[in-house]
Amino acid sequence: MELTYKDIDYRRFLIRHYKYYKLSEVELVLLLCLDDFLQNVEALVTADDLIPYMNISKEEIDALLVGLVDKKFVSYETNSSNNVVTSLHLLYDKILKDMKKDILIEQEQISNTQENQTINNLYVLFEKLIGRSLSPKELDRISLWIQNGVSTNLINEAISKLKAKGSSISIASIDKVLFNLQKASDVQEKGYSDQGTSWNRMTQKERDILSKRWIEEDD
Repeated sequence: MELTYKDIDYRRFLIRHYKYYKLSEVELVLLLCLDDFLQNVEALVTADDLIPYMNISKEEIDALLVGLVDKKFVSYETNSSNNVVTSLHLLYDKILKDMKKDILIEQEQISNTQENQTINNLYVLFEKLIGRSLSPKELDRISLWIQNGVSTNLINEAISKLKAKGSSISIASIDKVLFNLQKASDVQEKGYSDQGTSWNRMTQKERDILSKRWIEEDD
């Protein structure tokens, strides 16, 4: 179901954001009065209708209404009965759009925080595995895995596969196993994989660096 302004607390949003809309306190009160007046009726609201609600003159109310029309918060429309009525649809649409934007930003911030926490946890895991700090290229590679939607479970599975085979554990070897596991998962889920030959074009020089053994064996 499509979200409408009636599904949200648009008055509260307006009160909290009116200054960002470059509205004065008087304009805010006027909009709230219009909103209340038009709750259950379609009507052409004039200064005479609003005088009982406000402590300013009719001339001032008229000037405010003109200003709110210019700012595209108030409009005048023709209803189904061919009567001209005052409308706040522009205001409601703006509030709904901005609230959706705020929600998306908040969700993105939460997602980024969770992603950063996952990456940091993996840094700690790999530093424990190799017994040293990670190089910048190794850090970038781990970040790239997460950015491409690789789960920590899949990373752990890749490490387990390499250990089971007795293979040397390096960023490049884990990267190869991860990529194959991801492609296999895509094929199983969707019947195909949109991955190419790699999820980014690692140069041969980068692969040589990342293929270096992580733990030097004692002679």
